[in-house]
Amino acid sequence: MERVEPGASKEFVAGLFGPPTAKADSGEGREVWRWYYRRSTNRTGAFLFVFALDKHEEDTATVFVEFADERVVEVWRDEG
Repeated sequence: MERVEPGASKEFVAGLFGPPTAKADSGEGREVWRWYYRRSTNRTGAFLFVFALDKHEEDTATVFVEFADERVVEVWRDEG
């Protein structure tokens, strides 16, 4: 997300993030693209065969990019 700066083209953003999950017209010739990400990790292990570890973590984030005249004007992310 840090690589997307104001003025970047739609083609650059699509090449970096892939196709957006959704697109919406925000009025006044502006468009917002949204990507929804979910990362899941599983960890298992044992310590001296006495303690077992089985941990599952899941993180989600939504990235938004607003365009005006085919160029980025704002980028933000919501966690969780």
